[in-house]
Amino acid sequence: MTELSKYDVILEELNALEKQFYALAKKNKDLLNRIETLERTNREFVFENSGLKSKVIELETALEDLKRENINLRNGGTLNGKDREDLKAQINELISKIDFHLRS
Repeated sequence: MTELSKYDVILEELNALEKQFYALAKKNKDLLNRIETLERTNREFVFENSGLKSKVIELETALEDLKRENINLRNGGTLNGKDREDLKAQINELISKIDFHLRS
């Protein structure tokens, strides 16, 4: 009878170990899925970040161009015809917006 009880104890321990193994295997699978999701999100962020970096460079270049134009204007430079018309259009658009807001 003692042998049978030892056998039962060993089987119970094996069953308990098997349950732990399956629980750990499930947890491992869940973690692997989570890691895959995080890696995918990271790749998306890296791609978006590279796009934003190029946009920043583009805007910095445009800002430098505007600074140069501003210096030229301060030093007695004049606007060419197209730039003058663009500036007039922007001023008229701003005046229209202000007028609209004042009337409403």
